Amino acid sequence: MNHAVNSIVFIANSCRLGRDNSVWRPSPAGCLDFASAPVSWSEDLSIPCSHAVHALRTIHPIDFNIRRKAAFARKQQRERERYPLFADHVAGQQHTFDEEVLRRQRNADRFEADQRAFQARVWRKARARFFSLPEAIKAQIRAKWLTWTGPTNAITFSYIVDELSGDQARRVAQANAARAAIRERVRASMGIQTALEVS
Repeated sequence: MNHAVNSIVFIANSCRLGRDNSVWRPSPAGCLDFASAPVSWSEDLSIPCSHAVHALRTIHPIDFNIRRKAAFARKQQRERERYPLFADHVAGQQHTFDEEVLRRQRNADRFEADQRAFQARVWRKARARFFSLPEAIKAQIRAKWLTWTGPTNAITFSYIVDELSGDQARRVAQANAARAAIRERVRASMGIQTALEVS
């Protein structure tokens, strides 16, 4: 995995998000093109340079400097001193510093791959939903996206699409209706106290 780049930023005079689910790549002109894009650009979502789409930041290799190496050695020393009668046995179960470096880097690489896969899934789902909407709603989404001052990533785009498409409001309404129905069933199942008779 290449860790040389701190972050991948797709910047162009007009970056385009393709309608299909193909993999994107920078075009020679600097725009965001798609490897297989048999799609009319008139159907794309144009994003100005100031609102370029930022991919997930690449994780750097872990910097195992002298301080961290010494801290690892102290940790293993404490483990051996915790059981002085079995210090040799504990030492035999401990792994080396180089093995610890490889273990942590593998975990970091796996975490980065999982996060990138998650971002890609969210992006594809939100993009598919965007292109299924009427032009009027798509125009509202474009306008909000162009004025958005927060992070320009897949999560943000998904939130904007979910809100302006009405999907969020429909889910909230369904949840409220289901909650009200549950409350009515609970009230119906409870015994009702009759009025007290005063003699």
